[in-house]
Amino acid sequence: MRHPKTQIYMIPFMGLSVDIFEGLVLTNKEFKQWYLPWFTPLEGETIQEYASRMLNKIKHPTERCVILGAGFGGVMAQEMAKQAKFKKVVILASYKSVHELSAQMKRIVVARQYDLIAEKLIADEDLRTEFSLGKTGLKLKQRFARYMFNFDKIYFKWAVNQLLSWQQSEPMEGISHIHGAQDGVLPLKNINNCIVVPEGTHALVPLKSSWLNEHLLNLINGNPLQYDYEKQ
Repeated sequence: MRHPKTQIYMIPFMGLSVDIFEGLVLTNKEFKQWYLPWFTPLEGETIQEYASRMLNKIKHPTERCVILGAGFGGVMAQEMAKQAKFKKVVILASYKSVHELSAQMKRIVVARQYDLIAEKLIADEDLRTEFSLGKTGLKLKQRFARYMFNFDKIYFKWAVNQLLSWQQSEPMEGISHIHGAQDGVLPLKNINNCIVVPEGTHALVPLKSSWLNEHLLNLINGNPLQYDYEKQ
């Protein structure tokens, strides 16, 4: 008897299009990949309500699905997993609790300057790219710019507020966390219980897609990596 495929649903970094996943090739005889693009939030919508609406866009029984999120997409994946049972939850270049935020982000959270930060990011495309994917040179900024072609100010202001006010004090159980060794947005030193991608930055998906293509399906199947990495 043929077993049904595992469906992998992917949520991109904050404010980016699903084209950020163009380098990932995960569909084969056992798996099929799908995408969950961002959409404009309703007025006053909570992250829980938004997660519920995104769940409604999944076409398959969630027990057969892997939910994979990058950056803020990882936060959304965790919120969706609170409302439905998934086969596996995978987050890339994201965080599992407020304790894993950078010192700079923690200061912003304490000061509750969410709207001020959002307005600065909306006004400055370079700053916005840096917030989403980390510091990059001009060549990479030009490459990443096309992933923001559907920029939505209402969404972005909402997303910044939800990201910085996310009150997850303890990590959820069963999260598979993949993180770059050189992530400048969410430094590895603050991240616990993760699989480390050597030389990986916060722009893990576009720049380390070959590593992800090599290892991600094995990790989803529960197979260990063939190397160890220790934090420096």
